[in-house]
Amino acid sequence: MAAWKLIQSGQAEAGHAAWLDQLKKHRPTTALVLNMLDWSKSDLMPYASAIRALPKPVGKGDSMIAYEQRMVEYFEAAKKLTSK
Repeated sequence: MAAWKLIQSGQAEAGHAAWLDQLKKHRPTTALVLNMLDWSKSDLMPYASAIRALPKPVGKGDSMIAYEQRMVEYFEAAKKLTSK
């Protein structure tokens, strides 16, 4: 949420950098970041490699990772991870 506040306050570069850092480090807030990226209609190209590199689920206990992968699939299907 702090990243969103940075973006709203005109510090978009810092906010987007925070989101990218969270995606690259696969923080517990990854699903929230993915949802906020979608909700804010942000250009996903700067995030594409980090989003595609998110871990894949390996077992039944990976429900959050499975949700994140459904978001990745949605972004791919909607062509949000490709240049226009």
